[in-house]
Amino acid sequence: MIRIKLITTVVLTIVLLTLLLYTVSTTVLLKSYEVIEQSLMHENTVRVSGAIRNYSTALNIKLRDWAQWDDTYAFINDQNETYQESNLANTTLANLEINFMLFLNADGGVVFAKLIDLDESEIELPTDALVSTLTRNAGIAEALTSLSGVSELVQYDEKILLIEGLPILPTDGSGPARGMMFFGRFLDPSLIESLTELTQLPIELFNTTVSTPPTDVEQATEVLNTGDEYYVATLDKDTIAGYFILRTSAGVPVSTVRTTTSREVYAQGVRTMSLFIPIAGLSIFLFGFFVLVLFELFLLKRFARLSKEVAGIAVDKLTGAHVFEGKQDEVGALATKINHLLTQLSLAQHKEEEAHESLKKSLAQTEQMNKLMVDRELKMIELKKELARHTTQNGDLNTSGEEVHTESEAGDS
Repeated sequence: MIRIKLITTVVLTIVLLTLLLYTVSTTVLLKSYEVIEQSLMHENTVRVSGAIRNYSTALNIKLRDWAQWDDTYAFINDQNETYQESNLANTTLANLEINFMLFLNADGGVVFAKLIDLDESEIELPTDALVSTLTRNAGIAEALTSLSGVSELVQYDEKILLIEGLPILPTDGSGPARGMMFFGRFLDPSLIESLTELTQLPIELFNTTVSTPPTDVEQATEVLNTGDEYYVATLDKDTIAGYFILRTSAGVPVSTVRTTTSREVYAQGVRTMSLFIPIAGLSIFLFGFFVLVLFELFLLKRFARLSKEVAGIAVDKLTGAHVFEGKQDEVGALATKINHLLTQLSLAQHKEEEAHESLKKSLAQTEQMNKLMVDRELKMIELKKELARHTTQNGDLNTSGEEVHTESEAGDS
């Protein structure tokens, strides 16, 4: 019975440990992979945001070469044809990879403006609506008033335009500003593709004020509008996404940006768990089996032998009865005590046998004495009957009595 109970206990322990391992693996370890995955996605989202900011910075550096230049400084005053023909052709904008170029004098008047489609740089686009939009922008209007630099996002014709503006100064940076110069670049598919190659992450823009975005973008926008700068969410079992909002300098939302990546970290975690759990379960099983083997060798087998030897001892033959003691551990100590008990029982049995023999002898002597007494009484009865017959026949009671008395004494001796 103890063997069955022990095996049952070990099996139940193995099952419970395996369940515990599975629970811990799925709730703790796998959760840690999700945390790592979200952390990496957050870093990727920051990287995409940084790439857009870096592009604005690069655009500002390009603009500085133009805005802080003696030729440009002179052009604002004289608007000479040579500067315009040499520097303001469509190919110049195409080579600078900008869509828009704007010169304003110190009073805010338009000196020169040009807008092209970079995909077809020979085609110029109307600029009046764009200039009007820019001058109404609060950040740009403030920059025009103070003739200071500005970096702004403007929504124009359902597109997003990156604007960089700097005051027009001589090459050495001295002197009063004669106006403002602006470079602009649409966040168009070609620029998005370029940023995607740079970050190695897909980039999507969603103008939430123009069209209804996907559900996940809509939810992310709601969260981001509560104050968070970045937001990460799992789209499905294979994809995770990061979001942030492009805002104007005044904090007005312009577009929600989404970048996605495959859930390689989580998938690796799942693969690791799929290998770890069976291996750990097998290890627990082997450990339990090893424990059972040790119990069998060092405990159960010895108990079984001890039980068999005790069961084989005849109750009526305790003399010389002995069980194997083996090592002097708990089982050996128990065997020693059993041997001591058997010795005591053997002595007690021996004394009992001696007492029994003595009792038999006493009973035999008593029986012999009783038999003698009974024989004597029977003889007395017979003698009395014989005496009575002789008395009746002879009539000499006294003589017969003395003879009978004489014969009785002779019989007793």
